[in-house]
Amino acid sequence: MRDFTLNRFQGAFAGCLVGNVLGSFAEKLTRTEILEATGGNGIQGFDSLDQMQTFRPLDFRGKATEAFYLPTAVSQSIIVNGQYLLRESLRHQYLEYRERKFVHEGANSRGFAKLAAYIDVTGNLSEEFRKFAPPEDPEKSNGNGVAKRIWPLGLHYGIGNKLPRRSQLMDIVLGEGLLTHYNILASIGAYAVVRMLRSILSKPLQNSEYHYMEAMEYTSELERIYCRPHTSDESLVLRFEQTVRADWTPDRVSGFVMDSIPFIFNTVLCHSPDFQTGLLRVINVGGSTCANGALIGAILGAKFGARAIPREWQIRVPHLRAAINFATALHKVADRG
Repeated sequence: MRDFTLNRFQGAFAGCLVGNVLGSFAEKLTRTEILEATGGNGIQGFDSLDQMQTFRPLDFRGKATEAFYLPTAVSQSIIVNGQYLLRESLRHQYLEYRERKFVHEGANSRGFAKLAAYIDVTGNLSEEFRKFAPPEDPEKSNGNGVAKRIWPLGLHYGIGNKLPRRSQLMDIVLGEGLLTHYNILASIGAYAVVRMLRSILSKPLQNSEYHYMEAMEYTSELERIYCRPHTSDESLVLRFEQTVRADWTPDRVSGFVMDSIPFIFNTVLCHSPDFQTGLLRVINVGGSTCANGALIGAILGAKFGARAIPREWQIRVPHLRAAINFATALHKVADRG
């Protein structure tokens, strides 16, 4: 069983990295533009990317972005401390931001400013960080940034004997999410991803439908307690119900949580007979493909395991060995319980 769960941990991190790097070639493009740039074939893997490199080039194409580095920073905080601690998670993310200078998107520069506001010059949390946090419209603070950085919690709490009560896991996700994303929908989406991954790890013999339904059971409870929505525009759970089994192929999928997470779950449930089919579907619709590719890669990597990710894809991405090492170290901590 230990080798089985280790393979799933390694699959999640390798899948996140592969999805992030492959998705970088389609970032900001629409599905129509991707088809035009590939002669109607879409992206079929790394061997089909020559045309994409010359189509609206961006300087981070072919590289890992914060959608890989931030979840590894959260994981590193767990590995170092032997448990998840909010202060240490934020400190490691802040150091990652500062070292790698994630500023290619406005959201990242705002995120760095927020983390910097929480951390004083010694690297500790500022006691009064909230009053220094830059103001932001909650209606615009509903991206998938929380999900893309804390999904490893679903692995960490998916095995071993340290499984927290449901209220504790809610508090952990909300505590991390609301510091940077003032719209609670961002944290609810992250909670759904964490619950999906936890279900995959703790109930590996069940199918995707079971994992989805279990994730929705807990996510619905969180939304009822903290959000009390009335329409599908206000409810992520209703958005899931409307779309997760639909025949849904948009022309792009943004990084906003109401678009991103339902489409990713739709792909996991209905369009992922294997790792590569599900990942390529998410990337070929375009939009926020760096983050969405990383998230679907992590989920499908956990579902199918590292051995199911094409070897020819794994050797084309940077930092693969580091991703595997992070997974192995996090698994060791989680397995100790």
